[in-house]
Amino acid sequence: MTMTQIKAIRAANVQYLSNGSIQAFSATQIQAFTAEQVSQLLTTQVAALYNGQIAALTSDQISLLTNSQVGAIGTQQIKALTVDQMAALTVEQIPSINVYSLAGMSAAQLGNFDVTQLTAFTSLQRDSLSTGKVALLAVEQRQALGFA
Repeated sequence: MTMTQIKAIRAANVQYLSNGSIQAFSATQIQAFTAEQVSQLLTTQVAALYNGQIAALTSDQISLLTNSQVGAIGTQQIKALTVDQMAALTVEQIPSINVYSLAGMSAAQLGNFDVTQLTAFTSLQRDSLSTGKVALLAVEQRQALGFA
């Protein structure tokens, strides 16, 4: 499918693509999707994205994901998020991150969250973080999470 054909898919029709069809797109083709098209993916379609596709999503695409879509990002997928993608996650999206996925993040990746994002963590999310990872955060980040 060409980039022009991808952009021509009506956002409302993206949900009708099979998971196999979604997985067949290259990372470059995933980038050709508009942010609106990506925001219409079903949670099962988001869960079906492979790491390279997740890493290819633009910051605009990430910022328009619904809370359900963010919650569908799996443990391996979340490890593929770039610094820019993590910065694009909104405080409204943060509480939707699956605690198992969050626990799977490296300390360095967790450190990419800014203080505002960290204040949006739920108590369950905070509890899922290992003390070793929390210890590596900057003082202001630990404080934002409610740790001394």
